[in-house]
Amino acid sequence: MEIARLARPLSTTALVLALTACGTSGGSGGGGFPPTDRAGGPATSRAASPSEPGPTPSRATSEPSASSNPSASSNPSASPDGSTSPTAGGGSSRATGAGQDVALTQTFTTPDGTVSFGYPADWTVSELPTATAENPAWGVADALGTRMFTLSIRPDGQIASPVTPQNPTTLGRLPDAVDTSGQPLAIGVGPFPGQAPGVHMAHVYGVTSASGADPLFGYVSRGDGTMVSFEGTQEGGINNEVDMGEESQKFQASDLFRHQLLPVLRSFTLKPAAG
Repeated sequence: MEIARLARPLSTTALVLALTACGTSGGSGGGGFPPTDRAGGPATSRAASPSEPGPTPSRATSEPSASSNPSASSNPSASPDGSTSPTAGGGSSRATGAGQDVALTQTFTTPDGTVSFGYPADWTVSELPTATAENPAWGVADALGTRMFTLSIRPDGQIASPVTPQNPTTLGRLPDAVDTSGQPLAIGVGPFPGQAPGVHMAHVYGVTSASGADPLFGYVSRGDGTMVSFEGTQEGGINNEVDMGEESQKFQASDLFRHQLLPVLRSFTLKPAAG
């Protein structure tokens, strides 16, 4: 696993990830981030939430405590081994001690059975209010109700302004998540500077193409005219006051990323929906 640059979580008022199709964000923030078109893109702590179902910063968005997912099942045998299997450990900041992964005891699976991921017992997965039959989207919240990821499925070509990190680092492949050519997907993470000087940068992390088959970071084609996105963001420092490379390294080395977010990403599975 190569580990390169990252930074810190993103604030609700700094990063505007406007995801117009599904509106997964928990709110819109100011600061100079472009409206992010993330149909149900991941949302996480400390990031300004987009107006679309894209990654909304955790600490900026709260998800309902009730889970309303098509298929959420218990997975008692999940092992916190940090491997790329769906049972790799992860957890919320409340349940995880420094340097320790919390087991992913729950599993979420989309109605069509093509996408799944594991998550800790005290996290919740809820269908977003803006989700539709054509653009389904779910928010993944930690024990505090803060959005950490957004999972969305949307038609190809409907990603107007994705939040693309600079020089993202690849953190391993996912053998149980493949693109339409059968190549394993990868976990990627990197800093997004924002739209103007003087605003908070963001750490963007998610599942992305490793083969180059899908050029947009965080969006993977399913082969049936739709794309899936499983991403999140965390707020970092003011973009013109910090070294974003150093911020990235600190974020990637943090307990939040290594022992809570990364295990969930490693548990992601995807089967192309092409018939």
